[in-house]
Amino acid sequence: MKNSLQKKKLIIISLVLLIPVIAIVSCALILKRSGNSGDEVPSGGVAEEFESPFGIFRIHGSLKHIQFGKDYIYFHGATNGIFKYDYLTEEVSSVCVDPLCSHSGDDATCRLLKTNPINFFRMFPDMLVYSSMKSGRLSGQSSEVKPSMYVYDLAKMTHTLIDEDAAMNNQYCISERYLYYHNIEVKENKNYYNFKQIDMLTGEIKIFGDATESSPQYRLIGAYGGKLYATDPEETVTYISDEEAPGDFKKIWDRRMAFIFTDGKELFFKSKDPNNMDSDTYYFYRTDFEGNEKSKHELNGGMYWGGLHDGRNLYYVPQEKITIVLPDGSEQETHPRYMYKLDIETGEQTVAFEFSGDYSLMYLGQSGNDLMVYDNKIYTYDLCGYLPKDNGEGYDMLNLKRGLVIIDMENGDITYITAELDRTDPQHSTITNIETIPMDLASEKS
Repeated sequence: MKNSLQKKKLIIISLVLLIPVIAIVSCALILKRSGNSGDEVPSGGVAEEFESPFGIFRIHGSLKHIQFGKDYIYFHGATNGIFKYDYLTEEVSSVCVDPLCSHSGDDATCRLLKTNPINFFRMFPDMLVYSSMKSGRLSGQSSEVKPSMYVYDLAKMTHTLIDEDAAMNNQYCISERYLYYHNIEVKENKNYYNFKQIDMLTGEIKIFGDATESSPQYRLIGAYGGKLYATDPEETVTYISDEEAPGDFKKIWDRRMAFIFTDGKELFFKSKDPNNMDSDTYYFYRTDFEGNEKSKHELNGGMYWGGLHDGRNLYYVPQEKITIVLPDGSEQETHPRYMYKLDIETGEQTVAFEFSGDYSLMYLGQSGNDLMVYDNKIYTYDLCGYLPKDNGEGYDMLNLKRGLVIIDMENGDITYITAELDRTDPQHSTITNIETIPMDLASEKS
């Protein structure tokens, strides 16, 4: 049992990381592009595959605040910036590596100072694709602020504007070469939606799909290996098209694929049984790229979040909802109290972590969140709830957002990391806050 006087004490480490000036480096000249252009984008425009330490690539079609890389966890800053956490050395640093960069303006190496946690980003080994707010003029009169899409080349320390009018929603998806999101056309004061494809090699922008009022014709759910995946608005089937001919969709699966992962050879995903349309049971499938089934395993209560980042074990929180009673007597609907581990080779399932003890009234957030497990630690973006006070009389609200939350599954302790670029510092140094929060699981309380 932990010392009750030390339990729950926040050990706060506030670090201001002043980036050393190691050379006299001039900020790189920016290659701007809007629409079709002959300019080349950084790194030839084609991203290397983005892998976990075990070679697993997550295919997704929405904004994610944290992302698993080969050497780092990448996460949104508290108010601005995109940062990386080295899970071997536990060091935190900015994705921008230029010591003289102002992180803002067209003459800077990057525009990370103008990002915020609602902006899209996707990290690759050689480049960062991200949206950043840009001021402009509306009809030559009032100023407007709108998201623009950039590519930041890590090796050359240059950024390229690839779209001045990036849609402001969470329906983004990206492959090794193409970026996709909604295209919005305004006709007679009504919004019509279809899709935009941006070629990161040539800068070409292609509009595709029928323009429909209120909502798009399809919901894009991911892209990988020259293929674009989509589902219908009711999310009942999965379609696929070649990225060279986006929108020419053909059915590949008679249910919706979700939480899609690949090792470059096969697909792994959550879905209901396409051979039993009356069934509402969820399974985790393994198929080839044509959708031919190789294995399937039932998921206990479906899957709310899950990650397959070690290539062998799927860690997931069930999709079912339960109701917990909060200290004020009100009720909170949340996810079940167990996180499961599924061995995708054998089908064996065990409980990997239980939201018990100090976690009894804690729950994972939803918006833009992700769930990753590596080296017996849970990585997430949003953890909220109520924590018992040290004296056992009452509760404190715990609200961990806009950063990186790490839960040690063995002892339950939390490491909470936030970072941002200092707007008051001319060098825009990185401010990092690290909190260590001791937590007791039910097994430690017994």
